Amino acid sequence: MWQRWNQSTHIFENSSDEGANWTPTPLNASIINEGTINSARLPAMPAAAHHATHETGGTDAIVALSGSVITSGTVADARLSSNIPLKNASNVFTGQSQEITANSPAFLLRDSVQGTDLKVFRVVNAGQLLYLQTLNDGLANVSYMAMNRAGFVSAPYQPRTYVTANATVSLPNTAFTPIAFNTEQYDMGNCWTAGNPTAIFCPPAGDGFYFVIASVAFSTNSSGARFARISKNTNSQYQQYYPTTSGDQTLFQMVWAMPMVAGDYIQLILYHNSGATLDGIGSGLMMFKIW
Repeated sequence: MWQRWNQSTHIFENSSDEGANWTPTPLNASIINEGTINSARLPAMPAAAHHATHETGGTDAIVALSGSVITSGTVADARLSSNIPLKNASNVFTGQSQEITANSPAFLLRDSVQGTDLKVFRVVNAGQLLYLQTLNDGLANVSYMAMNRAGFVSAPYQPRTYVTANATVSLPNTAFTPIAFNTEQYDMGNCWTAGNPTAIFCPPAGDGFYFVIASVAFSTNSSGARFARISKNTNSQYQQYYPTTSGDQTLFQMVWAMPMVAGDYIQLILYHNSGATLDGIGSGLMMFKIW
């Protein structure tokens, strides 16, 4: 068997002898140095690599984006098939501050190691107010504070309570009597309950500094003196002594400020030495968190 080159067909032909038919053999591209191959039939080839990653200058669509090969430029409207973790390192931005532009722009801060409904804060710019919100795991608002453009802060969920004793309270002679309140004027934080009527409590997570205002009224009696005390956890914090006013009720107010932690409680305690039981009429106790 031998081969010859056919000048008209530009292929090699094989023959077992001089008179046999010539049979074309597969084209061997390794021996082609120049020229054009017409109607070449090539075996199936794999898809070009740039369909998955793209070489410089490619113009066809990227069908399987591989972020590992992107080192610069912008990928328009890329959609990830799933969330991906951030790299385990700090990012450093040396350009201008980043900006979020939208109607009421907001972003979430989620601490994944915290307990149920304790993970999420949200910062929102809406209606010329900057809100800091606490959210539950379903992203429903739990509480918030807001600052306007003048720097004034509104904190509607700050603990504050005002209770009064609208009924007459019997005050024995020479006895320190905690006032039992019976009317809740307002109570943010559930600081007072009818089941424990003499005390206003610092609520859970309510640690801070508090103002306390007490109003006191003794019925008319000209004998002895009158005494009032603001106490915290049964310990006296502030107290005032007043002489009696002949022929009139004894009325006064007290103002105090103190640190408190969750579970601390305050009471208004009255005392007199008139020689007989007196009535306490219209006392009140107010507590509100400053910071």
